[in-house]
Amino acid sequence: MARSKRPLQQAPPPRLRIYCLGPGFGESIVLHLPCGGWGVVDCYHGSHGGTVEFLQKMGVERLKFFCLTHPHADHYRGTHRVFQRYTGKIEQVWRFPWQTTKDLRNLAIAAQFRDTYLGDPEAQDMANDYVKMVDSFVRERGRLTDRTYRHVMGYNKLIEEDDYQVEVRGPGATTVEKFQERFAEIIIKAAPELLSDEGGELINSISIVLMLTFGTAKIFLLGDAQDPDAKLDDDEKEIYTLVKIAHHGSINGFGAEVLTKKGRGRRMDHALLTPYRSILPCEAMISKYAEACVRLVHTRQAAPRRPRQRVPTMSNPRVIDDTASWAGIEVLKSGKIKQFQ
Repeated sequence: MARSKRPLQQAPPPRLRIYCLGPGFGESIVLHLPCGGWGVVDCYHGSHGGTVEFLQKMGVERLKFFCLTHPHADHYRGTHRVFQRYTGKIEQVWRFPWQTTKDLRNLAIAAQFRDTYLGDPEAQDMANDYVKMVDSFVRERGRLTDRTYRHVMGYNKLIEEDDYQVEVRGPGATTVEKFQERFAEIIIKAAPELLSDEGGELINSISIVLMLTFGTAKIFLLGDAQDPDAKLDDDEKEIYTLVKIAHHGSINGFGAEVLTKKGRGRRMDHALLTPYRSILPCEAMISKYAEACVRLVHTRQAAPRRPRQRVPTMSNPRVIDDTASWAGIEVLKSGKIKQFQ
């Protein structure tokens, strides 16, 4: 008797998986790329773990890239732990554009100033973590080349593979120049403004904006961008497969005006929101983004805790929310998209 032939199993189609961690104070995006490699955009770490623990759980042994969009604590905390865990195993490092390591260290001085003179209970830990982050970047700069360690700004291609590509779309040269001029005017006495809610928009202006294309799918990762000199394409026919909304859904985040413009219909298939403490996004912006997409995905489901302490010069006191949560989005080359958890 002739044996029946088993049908050949077809390999699953290439896919892009996007894991967005956002427990309320901290944001990180982990990408499982169509080539099989992994990338990380920003870092989160709390008392119950964060990005590194998530990568270990997923069995990640190497990183194709690590990107830090901008130096705010909810994006850089734990960055040094990524470099420690993956020493010599990160192919490319991208960071926000800035002139010197000395400039970066001035922010740590600002954090220490907050601790000494303003009574900020978290400032010293923030400063220590920040210094470790800067030291990690200095070490990587010595290990990598000019092609693999880059200060990135738009428009440039960062990765170009057969199936997909990664581009940087912001910040632009004009914004970076304005930032450098403003930063040079700030003396150490006023430097704490850079770490306060009032001064946060200055640093957000240089937040990296990434665009990934995969077949017919187009994905925007907008970081915390608040670039006053850049606008998202206002083409009425442009539909984005997935957008990670800028700056936790704030009213003046990059692309907010275009994406939520009244009467334009749905500009996005899926949109990702990463809430920030108890203040972002507001209910009005949630409604606007919900109307602008097929599916609005939040990374944090639980209600935030009440703020611990008000800190001088900060309009909104910090509160650490360690309830780990993430949202997963899978994108196929055809543009088909679905959420998973």
